[in-house]
Amino acid sequence: MTVNISVLDSYILVEPSQGVNYWDILEGSVKLSRMKEFEEKNDLWIFKAGPLMLAISDLYKLQDIIFEHYPEVARERKTAIVVESGFMSGLVKTFIGLSANLPFQLEVFDDLASAEKWILEKI
Repeated sequence: MTVNISVLDSYILVEPSQGVNYWDILEGSVKLSRMKEFEEKNDLWIFKAGPLMLAISDLYKLQDIIFEHYPEVARERKTAIVVESGFMSGLVKTFIGLSANLPFQLEVFDDLASAEKWILEKI
């Protein structure tokens, strides 16, 4: 599996290749946090419908990875997540609830236009 990361004019787009699994999210999070553009731009993840290979226990591990790799200079940022399935939306909302103390704002959306509008609003 692969994660595609594109630096756009207004934000960084992150697209796991298919479905959702722990390793793709981990790979994308670490790559993203090491990018120079990450200090200046918000990010938008798009999870397309597909196999969901992620356990609730993985959400806790992902939170730890984010804290470990998140650069201090990138505070006060936003991450938008666009999902195509109701179950995936529920899983992301669970992650948001578990991770209320993340060093950035995190929201889930069911369409790209709403996510882009939110991510471009000033904090």
